[in-house]
Amino acid sequence: MRRSILLAVVISLFVVVGTVWAAPVGPVGDAAAQGGGPVAVVNVDNLNVREGPGTAFVILGVVHRGDQLPIVGRDANRLWWQVESPFGTGWVMARYIVVAGDVGGVEVTTDIQVSSYAQPIAVIFAPNLNVRTGPGLDYPVIGVVHTGMELIIVGRNTDWSWYQVSSPYGIGWVKASYVALRGDASGTPDVSPYVPPPPPPTPYAVVFTAYLNVRAGPGTEYAILGAVRSSTEMEIVGRNLDWSWYQVVSPFGVGWVRSRYVVLRGDASQVPIAAGEG
Repeated sequence: MRRSILLAVVISLFVVVGTVWAAPVGPVGDAAAQGGGPVAVVNVDNLNVREGPGTAFVILGVVHRGDQLPIVGRDANRLWWQVESPFGTGWVMARYIVVAGDVGGVEVTTDIQVSSYAQPIAVIFAPNLNVRTGPGLDYPVIGVVHTGMELIIVGRNTDWSWYQVSSPYGIGWVKASYVALRGDASGTPDVSPYVPPPPPPTPYAVVFTAYLNVRAGPGTEYAILGAVRSSTEMEIVGRNLDWSWYQVVSPFGVGWVRSRYVVLRGDASQVPIAAGEG
């Protein structure tokens, strides 16, 4: 009886340990676990796939954390892995991936095919990217493009923060920080739209006395048109020669107030001398 109980305990332990050893393979390395060969599992949010093993090679596209790319080759120092990607055969930097599977049989790739692009390409790596009518967030959105889409670059703005592209919605603009550049964009012309400088802010006279007379001319000898209360704001449209009086738009029409009794708000440097005052 004791021997039967001991045998049952040993069998139970073997089943438990065996179950732990046979735990299923998680998402990382699924392809390798299924006998499909070694894979590179992307270990950063966004990773460039390049045409060759080096940062000088053009970017074919961008892959994302958790993506699994079959490994088909490597460089001599194992700093770069050649992989099959959604953009074709390309290269990813070894430090940004986790290798799943046996890479002992992966050979060094010596024949690297490099393409030439007649025009630079913007490869979208944001899930959804607005295409706008101009290079700025204040321009209207004309459509949305998605991860992996390729748009021909036809222009840029002055500081290279936006690219003008040929999109499914016509010519538009996308933010450069959300695209990967493929090809040489150094000759891309600056086609920034002309933006006229904003007009200077209109100067205002803010009354800071209890009451202030508005007169018909720049002097106490002129007739009073009315009186305004403290904190009244009036647009300044002119001045006299020595800046002692401002011509303002008041509740009583265009008139004059003494400058010592108002606080200036805005830039009055361009206020003209009123007709007949200089």
